[in-house]
Amino acid sequence: MPEIISTPNALVQTTNGKRFYCYSGSIGVTTTETEMITVDNIGERDIFLKFQVGSLGASSIDTQLRVYSNDVIIFETVFSVSAVEYINDSGVLEFVLPLNSKLKITLKNDSGASTIAWTVAGHGKFV
Repeated sequence: MPEIISTPNALVQTTNGKRFYCYSGSIGVTTTETEMITVDNIGERDIFLKFQVGSLGASSIDTQLRVYSNDVIIFETVFSVSAVEYINDSGVLEFVLPLNSKLKITLKNDSGASTIAWTVAGHGKFV
């Protein structure tokens, strides 16, 4: 059986080559912008990417999320963790990225609290 591993620096293709996935693993996020997923080159095809973030952190922690393509912010938001376990209430975030782009997803603790462990899980397809 294939091993599922943290893949914060790669889009790992499925066996049939039609889809991919990427997982950050659990990373401690502080008051400094923390890279969760960084892929220097997504490859020779445009991609449709879906992802969400999750944490078992404490409540009332304001967290900044940024998504970059080629070092340009294409999406950013600040959200507040309102329960012990957070899963993006608005659903999965979705983006189309052009071939040969750099992808970076970051989180930052805006509350000044201690380090909180977060994960980012993504998957998508080539278009």
